[in-house]
Amino acid sequence: MSARLVRLQQVLRYAQGASQTDPELDGYPNYHFLTTPTGNADQRKLMLEKGINAAATVVAGGQARRPVIGIRSSPWKAGHETNPWHDEFNLERGHVRYYGDHKSTTGGMPGATVGNRALLEAWVMHQATTVEERRLAPPLLLYCSETVNRGGETVVKGHISFCGVAVIERLEQVTQEDAKTGVKFPNLALDLVVLDLADTGDALDMRWIDDRRDASLQIELTERHAPTAWKTWVREGRGAIPRLRRHVAPSEVGIGVREPSMGSLLERTLQERLNPAGLFDAIERLHVQETAGNSTSYQPLTLLWAIGRLAAAQPRMVGWRDFQAAVAPLLREHGKPESQVSPQHPFWNLRSGTLWEVAEMGAPVADPAQAARLDRVNPVAGLTVQTAMLLEDPSVRGRVVRTLLTRHLPDVNHARLLVDVGLEGYDSAAGASSFDLQATLAEGSAGVTARRAVTTYQLIRDSQVAKDVKKLYDHHCQVCGLRLQTGRGGYSEAAHIRGLGAPHHGPDHVSNLLCLCPNHHVLFDTFTIYIDRDGMVRAAADQSEIGRLRDHPSHEISLEHISYHRQLCGHDA
Repeated sequence: MSARLVRLQQVLRYAQGASQTDPELDGYPNYHFLTTPTGNADQRKLMLEKGINAAATVVAGGQARRPVIGIRSSPWKAGHETNPWHDEFNLERGHVRYYGDHKSTTGGMPGATVGNRALLEAWVMHQATTVEERRLAPPLLLYCSETVNRGGETVVKGHISFCGVAVIERLEQVTQEDAKTGVKFPNLALDLVVLDLADTGDALDMRWIDDRRDASLQIELTERHAPTAWKTWVREGRGAIPRLRRHVAPSEVGIGVREPSMGSLLERTLQERLNPAGLFDAIERLHVQETAGNSTSYQPLTLLWAIGRLAAAQPRMVGWRDFQAAVAPLLREHGKPESQVSPQHPFWNLRSGTLWEVAEMGAPVADPAQAARLDRVNPVAGLTVQTAMLLEDPSVRGRVVRTLLTRHLPDVNHARLLVDVGLEGYDSAAGASSFDLQATLAEGSAGVTARRAVTTYQLIRDSQVAKDVKKLYDHHCQVCGLRLQTGRGGYSEAAHIRGLGAPHHGPDHVSNLLCLCPNHHVLFDTFTIYIDRDGMVRAAADQSEIGRLRDHPSHEISLEHISYHRQLCGHDA
């Protein structure tokens, strides 16, 4: 079966009743020919009649999989700044902001529609932490409606362009308003990562989708024609997204793709250079010099607050008045007692680096950071687009949070601060679910009233999995070999490499567990020790060797989870 390639931004003829055997229609490649396996014209067509088009599920080897979800949009029929109904396609930077199919006339919550339900299902699979789960996840194929000139006549319907392969990076519930009736309604908003197809000449081999639709093929065999970027994502997960995202020079992008408003050319140049290593360096070198009563902690505290908003799927940019109302109490609580509470300083001064941006305020003034001027103009500010994209990777976000805490805020009560900014669990490899450890580390917090109202979910752990890993090592610590003997027998602790629940979302599986003594469990959870690529246990502070990790031949430890923990310790990019 020969390859059937569809190229990025190639205009295709889409006609509902068209033949599946004709390569071209009206001088354009025939969409239905490209999406139908050769010699199998009777197979059900992959339709694009709706905005969200989920292909029928197939079952192979007892595993159900949805082969693909087709997304059809008209992103440049109206300005997205003034009308949020329209999707935002930025193929230049590999990002799409897409809104679901809930409408003002639809009852219930955003998952009530068939399309949104399919996207919610896909989002769960795109957030998976194991290769097996990600392999089953449906790819999203993006298309845009096109207006063409055919024979001197403008044709509005029946043509689409291919806009790439995407995975779901982020999903949130938003409130939209019907422009005609003014009725407000809930909907889903998704941030999609458009994968880089440069290694195949910006073309997709549709045989990949054929294989995913073929119920006679096991899921592993369906990747033979898959794009390299997709296979890398399946293998490595969210951590690989920054280097898999499509990113090209503006001159290479066709008509119709919106130019993002990224500020001045200088700011854009700086942001282009910001990669994970550059982000870590910028955080390490954060300028926190104390001047005129401005606390050295104000900038790192503001960044933690902004990262907390990002983790909670809140808007990246925020107006000065809302910023002041939220950040001033944070600075008062966690800044130096003798410092003047001045949220205007981090709001304005953070913009001097690559991490933060402030919208233009009009004509320059002697002191733009004066609170009175900010009150009058109410500019918006927030993390730069590139910084926010990098921080979507949980391992990058975790490392940045830890650096801000340990390097710039060593004297602050970390457990209380993380609760206040909505980043509970980021100071522990076990995550927010490790309540006993959190209470132990938060010295001086006993008797403190609740910081804010929260809804808690108790994780259901598989106690048998923990028993299995302890039995495998007969309670000997995999780091030091110590076996604690008690009156009830041996004692050891099952340590999750990637913590369960928020923010790490690791699986409760033997591949994500180590058998440790209490001492090394605490050191591992507090990122004091880590495991290098060669299986050597090292001190995070100076990388000195502690000893080789003891591993049982039948214990298959996930290298992906080990790498995740190592990144949080600052020793992987």
